Amino acid sequence: MFPCAAILAAERVLRGKAVKDCELRPSDTPRPPPPARPDPRGRTERRRKVHRKKRLAFVQKYSSWTLDEWRRVLWTDEATFRVSDTKGKKVWRRKGSDPHDPKFTAKSVKHPPSLMAWGAFSYGGVADLHIFPKGQSVTKDVYLSLLDSRLADCFAATGGEVLQQAGAPCHTAHIVKEWLVSSQVECIPDWPANSPDMSPIENLWGIVKCKLRNEDTSTLPKLECALRRAWSSVSQETVEKLADSLPSRLMEVRKRKGYPISK
Repeated sequence: MFPCAAILAAERVLRGKAVKDCELRPSDTPRPPPPARPDPRGRTERRRKVHRKKRLAFVQKYSSWTLDEWRRVLWTDEATFRVSDTKGKKVWRRKGSDPHDPKFTAKSVKHPPSLMAWGAFSYGGVADLHIFPKGQSVTKDVYLSLLDSRLADCFAATGGEVLQQAGAPCHTAHIVKEWLVSSQVECIPDWPANSPDMSPIENLWGIVKCKLRNEDTSTLPKLECALRRAWSSVSQETVEKLADSLPSRLMEVRKRKGYPISK
């Protein structure tokens, strides 16, 4: 007996479905694993090792310097200050009081206006603070102009004789290096990168910012006036202690094997 047409048609459908189910669709095809990406942590760790080696090399080179030699150094750097900067401020309130009470909150601005200052000091005192015009970026040309117009006065005012500067691109630009050589400015040429913990001027900026917490800095003019007052009010005893802290800083860097130290 021959199967009827309906049965044959059903068998064809079933066979077609079985074949289709056995076929791999493109989405079912196993994909090769993605190529391995470079491990950023590995790169970061390698950079850190290089920095630590440079810090230790610096310590090795300058550990024989005496206090009198460090007292000749003019420490310089830039710092940014913001209008009504509440960073680091704390508010004390009684337990159980409303934390949202206006007297326990501080006004904040999403993008507050700011100004950038350049400061210099040595064992002999602080030099006059330089504040850059609003909106001016510290490019190599701007920085070179600053050194050309201010460095000699800073040396004279503080008794410094050796320039120290961080490794920012504007500081290490070729035209700046050429000017330092042509002007016969003695400097520390191999200050290690990423080493604010080794520079005492970072502590001085911190002291100035603490002083500003008690000042009205709600506008740029008020901020500038308060900043100049805070900078000029730094005591002679403070700058002497900071300038004399270099030997202990270098010892700490060596003890820490090049890792950051507490300033």
